[in-house]
Amino acid sequence: MKLTVILFMAVVLFACGSGGSGGGSGDADGGGDVQGPDAVADVAVIDAPDAAVEATDVTDTPDVPIIPVECPNLPNSFHDAIIVKNAGEKKLSDCITKKGCHETMVCSHRGVHDLDHPENSLPAVIKAMELGVDFVEIDIRETADDVLVLMHDSTLDWTTDGTGPVGDFTLEQLRQLTLKEPSTKALFQGVTVPTLEEVFAVTKGKVILDLDMKTNRMDLIAAFFKKFDGYEYMIARKGGTSALKELRALDADIVIMADFYELDDLDALMADIQPGLVQVNYDYEKDVIDMLHDKGIKAWDNALGAIDLFLAASCSPIPLQSYLDKGIDVIQSDYPHFVCPLLKGYTETE
Repeated sequence: MKLTVILFMAVVLFACGSGGSGGGSGDADGGGDVQGPDAVADVAVIDAPDAAVEATDVTDTPDVPIIPVECPNLPNSFHDAIIVKNAGEKKLSDCITKKGCHETMVCSHRGVHDLDHPENSLPAVIKAMELGVDFVEIDIRETADDVLVLMHDSTLDWTTDGTGPVGDFTLEQLRQLTLKEPSTKALFQGVTVPTLEEVFAVTKGKVILDLDMKTNRMDLIAAFFKKFDGYEYMIARKGGTSALKELRALDADIVIMADFYELDDLDALMADIQPGLVQVNYDYEKDVIDMLHDKGIKAWDNALGAIDLFLAASCSPIPLQSYLDKGIDVIQSDYPHFVCPLLKGYTETE
């Protein structure tokens, strides 16, 4: 199956051109913390063959993939996205903390982000929830007055009309800034940097928040979990292990996700961190995922980048089949409006 997927991917990429990656500006989800204008675009426009796609004015929607006419029921943007069957009816805590539960779940990367929804914002999180996702990934940093806020980069330059390190600003000062669309520089009027508390008030009991911790203040993270009783509806992750060891020492009950790219690392991860989830190497086959499941650990993998592009180009669940065959528990995507309907079915709209 993996060979089939790889060959399919190669054909699609050849047809579509090299393009940009859907994997975002780079973070703990898939590599280094690349920032600002040097980052790869979060969502790439696919220049597919004329015979395979419906004519679209891409100048109006540069961050939205073109949809082939063979799949007209799938949405052309987050704004027009269909509502997935049973969206919001099943709590993730019913599955994520149970050893024997391995339903395939979907995570929306940075909420959603297009011309209508700024990444890591309240509108982005709310729209992701409407799409029927199970997880919403957000990036967390701290302000100068120790308030946890949503922001991917260490500086404000890329996604706000401000400039300078996030940690140099108090929350009151951040409230004076407006979020902007990175590629067009257009401001999202009235939309500012949200606090984690504000976002959690909206998501608690509906989806799981994946806290991608760009902060090193594990004390603030642990205190937030305890104060707001976030144990069933949030997980914490960070690249590397030292901060995760500190977080585990502070709180034994937080569900932690760790990177698991080398088989030899598993024993140490279990001893030091006791992760509830691990982000796995794509090359791991079903036997590795089964081993994780036997140990009570859920497996997380990313569709960010190439797989997302194939979904947009093909409008087919085929690129997702490898994840399903291996038993991956959570698939993270920049295109949840594709992944959710393809995996879960969709409700017809009038």
